[in-house]
Amino acid sequence: MKNFKKITVVILSAALLCAVLLSACTKDEGLPYWNLSSTVAARFSDNGNYGFILTVEGSGEVRDYPSVKDAPWYAKSGRVTEIIIGGGITYIGDNAFAQTAVKTVTLPASVTAIGRNVFPENCIVYSNSRVEAADGRQIIPAGEAEPQSYKILFIGNSYTYYNDMPEKIFAPLARAAGADVTVESITTGAQNMSNWANPAHEDGARVEAALTAANDYDIVVLQEQSFRPLSNYSGFLSGVQTLAARIRATQTDCKVFLYETWGNPARAGDYGGTVPAMEAKLRTAYENAAAEAGASVSYVGKAFTYVYETYNLASEGKSSPMWLYREDDTHPLYMGSYLAACVHMASLLGIDPETVDYDGDLNAQTAATLKEVAHRTVFGDK
Repeated sequence: MKNFKKITVVILSAALLCAVLLSACTKDEGLPYWNLSSTVAARFSDNGNYGFILTVEGSGEVRDYPSVKDAPWYAKSGRVTEIIIGGGITYIGDNAFAQTAVKTVTLPASVTAIGRNVFPENCIVYSNSRVEAADGRQIIPAGEAEPQSYKILFIGNSYTYYNDMPEKIFAPLARAAGADVTVESITTGAQNMSNWANPAHEDGARVEAALTAANDYDIVVLQEQSFRPLSNYSGFLSGVQTLAARIRATQTDCKVFLYETWGNPARAGDYGGTVPAMEAKLRTAYENAAAEAGASVSYVGKAFTYVYETYNLASEGKSSPMWLYREDDTHPLYMGSYLAACVHMASLLGIDPETVDYDGDLNAQTAATLKEVAHRTVFGDK
């Protein structure tokens, strides 16, 4: 991982970049946050060296500013060393980040245009899609950049390790997109967030050992037991908060994501009555926990619901070629794990799955459909 910037991803089995967690922007250890519109927010996080990471997330446009002094973060712009633009942002306005100290920035595929004087003159701007710059600024295709280096740790249960999703699907997808990824996993069947967060528990000790072995994780993804956010929200929330705090104490500039899992036919009757209703409750629980812990959500469950409603309800599912569940009606088939990997890649790395030529064990048509669903989930409708 040498001279490249490393990003470590940890997925903890708590069934989680992110659609719109504007409320999360209000709870990052007292650091500034701004509601830029009803659907877009920005927040500072500590870069560990007396500076800031500026994250912009949500859905829609960052408006034009008449001058650099009108940008809400102007007073501390010189201490901003990194800018993260979340999937879902479609436009970045005039003078938004021109006074920051960033040297490079990568735009997600959702950004299709930027205004004038958006970034410093010496900042190199990469993009995962075609971007129009109002001032003619050069935008370099991300594929022509030196690959970023990501160290990724997945912590979770069977929803994570079925089909060896992290190593056998997520990693090849990311590498096919040009990302340099190293993937690690800590998984145990049916395990929950409270035990992952407890160093006295044998599985919690594994997490603690990984976090204290080196300070080089870039992304940590936490995945809770499938329905525990609904059956024991307080335990779920406490585990998320404890783990997020421990990650930040041991890892510099490490992002924390919550892996939002799906509603499933096996338990929907107990939690909402229908598969989409169960997932809606799970989504709310994950969003609330992420807001409390200063994390982001990877909306895998939301993508599952889109497939379920679009391809399965009319035929009651199992006769459909897009059925994502195994015979137990809860664990994912390969298609389900592939969809999860696509959503994670888009959320965590900002890479549009539809631009990546990797179908895994699927036929091209099925893979294309799942990539499109992941795109819609993370970046919005085309």
